[in-house]
Amino acid sequence: RNVIKKSTKVNPVLSTSGGTSDARFIKKIAPCIEFGLIAKLAMYAYQLYFSVQPRTTIKRITILLISFAVLVLMRNFVAMALLPATCIYLLIQKQQTRPWIAILGVFGSLLLMSMLLQYFLPALSPFTIIAQRQADFSQLAHAQSQIELSALKPNINSYLMQLPNAINHGFLRPYVWETKNVFSFLLSIELLLMECVLVLMLFQKRKQRQWDAFIYFGLALGMVMLLINGYIIPNTSSLVRYRSLYLPFMLTPILCNIFTKLRPNT
Repeated sequence: RNVIKKSTKVNPVLSTSGGTSDARFIKKIAPCIEFGLIAKLAMYAYQLYFSVQPRTTIKRITILLISFAVLVLMRNFVAMALLPATCIYLLIQKQQTRPWIAILGVFGSLLLMSMLLQYFLPALSPFTIIAQRQADFSQLAHAQSQIELSALKPNINSYLMQLPNAINHGFLRPYVWETKNVFSFLLSIELLLMECVLVLMLFQKRKQRQWDAFIYFGLALGMVMLLINGYIIPNTSSLVRYRSLYLPFMLTPILCNIFTKLRPNT
């Protein structure tokens, strides 16, 4: 920021309310290639899926580990969410564990580990990482779609107290009635429709569900990230933008179940 101000005499605003990439502007000055979060996340998911196949290779494992390492450097909280989702997938796929046992076991272990880390190594605790991320967002300039967040403290009580608001912000906002333009109105309608389809899927008869183990990976990753977003992001515009990175992981099981119901013989 200081370098930009010194070179251009313009003081840049620290804000996440925009909807574009830096590469959009850099390409006007010089050729550029952007390697963002989506590419690394997609590469990790792709390599994870094929790494458990009978003929897995050292190359796939290496790319998987490199992708994860880059995610740790770029977005440590995303890498943190990948760990339980990956464990759930491996337990269901490799160990043939029942999904509900895998989900409860992994998230129960994660909660216990987080509490132990908070006591012995607080800097590595998910409670500390997420609280710090929220503090970083709170330092940015207020956006037009700003929403109020209570300051997180790195302990389980603070997270439990703010859990209802985190679910509300991460999964439900923006509401239709709080949109201020046509674009945000359409996004709110899209979100509402997806929520309705998700509810219908959850009430679908169990025998009609045909879920691959990787679908549980997508659901776990998507829901954890939406919940984290609800804890840390203080405006609805950014919530919409960050949510778009993880919705495909959640929409996949919905679409799979819809097509299974429409074509029961396939």
